[in-house]
Amino acid sequence: MSGSSANRMRYIGTRITSTVHEKIAQCLEESEMSMETVTQNIRKVDNRTQVGKMNSYPFEGNRDMEAVLELLLTCKANKSIDHFLPFMLRLVLTPSSLLSSTSIDLGTDVRFWKKHDGTVCGFALVDLSVWGLFYLVSPSEEGGELEQEILSWACNRTSHISRGESITLRCRRVREDNSKRISSLARQGFRRDTDREGLRMVRPLDVPLDEPLMPRGFKIRHLSGPDDIDAYVALVNSAIPEATSVETHQRWIKTPEYIPELDLIAVADDGTFAAFCQSYYDPLDLARSTRREGWTDPIGTAPAYRKKGLARAIVLEALWRLKRRGIEDAVLGVAGSNEAAQKLYESIGYRVIYKMYDYVKVL
Repeated sequence: MSGSSANRMRYIGTRITSTVHEKIAQCLEESEMSMETVTQNIRKVDNRTQVGKMNSYPFEGNRDMEAVLELLLTCKANKSIDHFLPFMLRLVLTPSSLLSSTSIDLGTDVRFWKKHDGTVCGFALVDLSVWGLFYLVSPSEEGGELEQEILSWACNRTSHISRGESITLRCRRVREDNSKRISSLARQGFRRDTDREGLRMVRPLDVPLDEPLMPRGFKIRHLSGPDDIDAYVALVNSAIPEATSVETHQRWIKTPEYIPELDLIAVADDGTFAAFCQSYYDPLDLARSTRREGWTDPIGTAPAYRKKGLARAIVLEALWRLKRRGIEDAVLGVAGSNEAAQKLYESIGYRVIYKMYDYVKVL
């Protein structure tokens, strides 16, 4: 080792463990590495933690997205997570997308865990302003040490963000049939929020489907462009208070996943927007899943136009459009307290496949 390299080694050695010391020494012997590069490597090692036979790392965006997507779809196939999670998380983690949150720091609020062979086996995201806690564990690790490590990291990260102030961490969309996750959450002090029950419903499209029958004085069309957005947002918010905004929908229509022909509205003869059904599917999910899944969600009718059959007609139209695109299952979510909507969807052929709850912990 040259004299300059030895001096650098003495400087670095006061700040890192002996294992890292040896790795840096090896690198310096093989090449004249700049001090900036050495410092960057130290930061990467310092930012890694180990649990059992696994290491955890900060999320680095597109570089790690593919591995996380594979874990998402593995968990979905294992019935460990909500059906919507793969699509939602991909949009959350994509800057400038519909669901991305400006409050998420991808370098500190998102983390994933790898086995020594490089296999991603865990993932977690904390966003206190919008999404709360979402996490993934590979099926072979469910209910074990890794899941406890992930939950501990999430609690510690939340406490750091809140700067010591009392705050509630919410783990969303936990499937009622995932007993291992529920047990792991309970061990960490989380409790079920019984006021937030959700139902996930599915409608197979390879069985007979009724034709949509529109009431007289109304027609169904899709959004025609920016000129429709203000009236559309007003319609959605009249049916589901504070559900969206002009800015949010403008971002949505610019995403690759948006298909105008599936963004449906029922319009009265006087031009008033009366009902809506937003349909879509995730191309990446279709490419990896055994059954082609699409969504009919959200759905709503303006208060002045309810009980006219508009919701039934527009959902059936959406189902036919999804079917013509090769979709095999249509999925939606509904609040457990909304019995009227449940009955409507059941009359169209949807059935409940599982219930979902939020789990909360006060820190």
